[in-house]
Amino acid sequence: MKKAVELFQEQLMEADAVVCARSSPKQKAKLVRLVKSKGKIVLAIGDGANDVNMLTEASVGVGIYGEEGIQAVQASDYAIANFKYLWKLIMVQGRWNNQRTGKFMNYFLWKNFIFTLPQFLFGFFNLFSGLAMYDDK
Repeated sequence: MKKAVELFQEQLMEADAVVCARSSPKQKAKLVRLVKSKGKIVLAIGDGANDVNMLTEASVGVGIYGEEGIQAVQASDYAIANFKYLWKLIMVQGRWNNQRTGKFMNYFLWKNFIFTLPQFLFGFFNLFSGLAMYDDK
């Protein structure tokens, strides 16, 4: 029979989203650390001083200006004024990040191809003597 902790960890890894309610700041941070240790990317959202540990431990932290002060905003990667702006932050910023990554990968591929092909051809016509086409200075 599996222990309760192991069962909880399995269920946690299969979930798409986890909501921590009525948890201490230390428990929230430990939960985020557990999910991050499994190689997952964690988005934490908090609106008060009790969420600071969770926000700093997460891969991406979103602080919301709230009545409890601005400690969560100061400890987060992104700050928003209200929960209704969270959808736009996730969808728009996520899409822009995906586009930037795609452009970077395309640039990286073609830059290396254009840099390496002349070097290979130079080596072929020089009988692979080890002579470099580019100056290394």
